[in-house]
Amino acid sequence: MLSYDVVEWGNPLGKRERDTPVPTGTEVLVKLKYCGVCHSDVHIRDGYFELGGGRRLHMSERGVIR
Repeated sequence: MLSYDVVEWGNPLGKRERDTPVPTGTEVLVKLKYCGVCHSDVHIRDGYFELGGGRRLHMSERGVIR
């Protein structure tokens, strides 16, 4: 399975190859052909959200460490 992960705030996403998960019980495995990125994903990759007036909410202040 191929994924692109936030490795370090503000840096490009890191390409990762992982084992494909095996569904169990009532789980299903969905194969994606395309996906989208919303604006909040861009903020998370940057490591902060703009709050206006020059203020920022940093992910590290919310307990998210990279």
